[in-house]
Amino acid sequence: MGSPAVSQSPPAVEVTHTVETYLRGDNIAGALAVTPGSAQTPAGDDSIRATFYVADASGHKVAPVAAEWAEVGERVTVPGLVGDSDGVSATWNVVVRVVAEGDYTWSADGQRPAGADDDADAPMGTLRITLHQVRQGEGFVPADGDEP
Repeated sequence: MGSPAVSQSPPAVEVTHTVETYLRGDNIAGALAVTPGSAQTPAGDDSIRATFYVADASGHKVAPVAAEWAEVGERVTVPGLVGDSDGVSATWNVVVRVVAEGDYTWSADGQRPAGADDDADAPMGTLRITLHQVRQGEGFVPADGDEP
């Protein structure tokens, strides 16, 4: 006889990934984004939600500035992620939080509860962390279509 099933809502997992950056150039800054990789949640399935924030090497949250979390797919400008003519290296921690919305059933022994749908897994796939160049400051004029 299996272990009793336990219902929880909403389960969440947080993963921290360390990112090393190097920017060289005056009037250059960086933004980080977390985007879906090759696999994504099935179209129209909003039961899996991923958000993120950026922390400095000490673990203090620095971005996004105006919100607690940024949505996956969103770019966040990171205060202190800047370059100069000699080049600047920095270490950042990108904290990704994945939340399974709705009612999910977990069993204590790792087995599927009786009657669970074998196709009920909602694969998150991979997430990609990307660095985006942001030029700003005195003397910088953005080209048409560029973001300042």
